[in-house]
Amino acid sequence: MERRRQRHEAEYDRQNLEADRYRQSRHQWFNSIGIAFGVVFTVAGLIASAVALYTSREDLHTSRESQFTERYAKTIEVLGSEDPSVRLGALHALGRLMADSERDRDTITAVLASYSLQHDPAPGKKIPDDVEPAPDLQAALTVLGQRPQPAHDAPRADLHGLRAPLLRLYGGADLFRADLSGADLRGAHLNHIDLRYANLSGADLDGADLSGGTNLDNADLHGASLVGVNLLDVGLHDANLRGADLRGADLSQVDLIGADLRDADLRGTNLDEDYVRSLADSVEGTKFGPLPRSEKGS
Repeated sequence: MERRRQRHEAEYDRQNLEADRYRQSRHQWFNSIGIAFGVVFTVAGLIASAVALYTSREDLHTSRESQFTERYAKTIEVLGSEDPSVRLGALHALGRLMADSERDRDTITAVLASYSLQHDPAPGKKIPDDVEPAPDLQAALTVLGQRPQPAHDAPRADLHGLRAPLLRLYGGADLFRADLSGADLRGAHLNHIDLRYANLSGADLDGADLSGGTNLDNADLHGASLVGVNLLDVGLHDANLRGADLRGADLSQVDLIGADLRDADLRGTNLDEDYVRSLADSVEGTKFGPLPRSEKGS
C-alpha cells in the first residue's frame, strides 16, 4: 500500500507538472501574440505618422511654391511701373525671391540683367562724364551682385554692351562669370568685386577704380581699355589681357601670374618690365616704358 501511495503521489506530481507546463506554454503563447500585435500596431502607427508628415511637407512645399509664384508674378507686374520708387521696391523684392528660391535664381538673374540693359542709356546717346547711373539701374546691378554665387555651368548674367559709367558696386558684389563684353564702365567703382571668369573683352574701364582686392582671375579682358585704372591689389591670375590698353594704370601689388599680356600696352604703369616678364605667361609684343610726351597729362 505504501508503494501504491507513492506511485499515486508521483503520478499526481507528474500531472501537476504537465499542467503547469501547459499553463506556462499557453501564457507564453498569449504573451507572444500580444507582443506581435503591439509591434504591428506600433509599426502601423509609425507608418501612419510618416505618411502624415510626408503629406504635410508636400502640402507645405506646394503652398510655398504657390506663394512664391504669386509673389514673383506681382513683382514682375510692378517692375514696369511708371513710378521709380515702385520699381526700386520691385527690384529689391526680386533680390529676396532670388535668395529664397535656388531653383529660380537663373531666371531672376536673367530678369535683372535684362532690366539693366533696358534701362541704361540708349546706344549712341552721349553720357555726360559726371552723371551717375539712374537709381533703378544702380539698384538692379546692386541686387544682381548680391545673388548667391552661381555654378560654373549656370548661364552667364548677360550684361554685354551695358552702359553704366560711374557705376558703384561695393562690399563683395558677385559678378562671377558675368558677360560684360563691350560694356562702358568708365570711372566705375568696382571695389572688392568678384569678377572671376567674367567676360570684359572690349570693355571701356578707363579711369575705373578696381582696387581693394577685386578678383579678376581668369577674366577675359582681351582688347579692353583700362587707361589710368586703379588695379591696386587686384587679382589677374591667368587673366586674358591680350591687346589690353593699360597705359598709366596703377598696378601696385597686382597678381599677374600666368596672365596673357601679348600686345598689351603697359606704358606709364608702375610695374618693372623684368618683374612683369617673370610673372606673366606671355609678353610677346607688350609695350613697356614711359608714356610718350604727347600722352602725358592727357
